[in-house]
Amino acid sequence: QQLVTALLFKGNTLEALGRSAQEKAVLEEILRRFGKDESVNVRVRIVRAFLAKAMTLAQQGREAEAVAIQEDILRRYGEDDSDLVLRQITEALLDKGAFLEKQGKPEAAIVLYEEIDRRYGENDRLRPWVVPALSAKAALLDKQGRGAEARAVFETIDRRFGADESPAVREEVARARHLRAAAPEPRQDNKEAP
Repeated sequence: QQLVTALLFKGNTLEALGRSAQEKAVLEEILRRFGKDESVNVRVRIVRAFLAKAMTLAQQGREAEAVAIQEDILRRYGEDDSDLVLRQITEALLDKGAFLEKQGKPEAAIVLYEEIDRRYGENDRLRPWVVPALSAKAALLDKQGRGAEARAVFETIDRRFGADESPAVREEVARARHLRAAAPEPRQDNKEAP
């Protein structure tokens, strides 16, 4: 853990000095040497550091590099046997979805939120991160004028998670219900058919 931390610090220092090629080499060394480490703490540290790097790159407008890092981490750790690692990834995917929304890419965000549910929706311990993904998907659908689809997603949240025993999941379901209540009802044509 200390060596990984030191190498991550070295990489950050190289980046701050504008030596991006050397920083990239350090990051590659970390993955090569410790990418399959059996220690959950080491894997969590690696995932957290690389996903933070991706977010920094995205904020700098270097989206292609950020996406490449995120995809590599997801490929390497997306099916990890540790919920701590998967939680880091799920949180990062939620952040990425919010970033895609801010970038005016709602369809890409919707696909990402669906991916979170597909990958982790059946993992009881990751449900507190799956419900917000579904809520965000529903909210985006609603913003796009796709009210029926949004309502269907909110109903799915209620059906799948409404009776969940976890306080964290119940809190997220309550937030989803609040979002649903705030969403305008679709207009209905009251004219009678001839």
